[in-house]
Amino acid sequence: MKCWNKDKYVRTFGKYYNGSQINFLLQNWHSIDCLEIVFKDGKKELRIYEIKTKNEYEKKLYFKPKITASTIEIYNKARSLGFSVYFAEILLKENWNYETNLSKFKEKNFVVDRPKLYDKK
Repeated sequence: MKCWNKDKYVRTFGKYYNGSQINFLLQNWHSIDCLEIVFKDGKKELRIYEIKTKNEYEKKLYFKPKITASTIEIYNKARSLGFSVYFAEILLKENWNYETNLSKFKEKNFVVDRPKLYDKK
């Protein structure tokens, strides 16, 4: 994994985004968990990920992860700008094992939590 500051990221990968997408990334840089540019069959897909971790227990817990209304707005805006939005869930198991589940981001799979201090007002 490589961590980038937003200016270096835009200088390096900005050629793959249009102006509106770059502005969106700069405005929401600290709200986005992960970015990926996927090239497949001559096409480009710009992906944004919401990442959540969860511990595995003997008895399965059926609760939905929390997300703020502000984060949902950010992802809806991302979609309108041509990004694909995904949800990556990392299930932490015993002995440092883990499992990842990847799916398209859907609001119904989350519980809307109260706004956080850093949320846009």
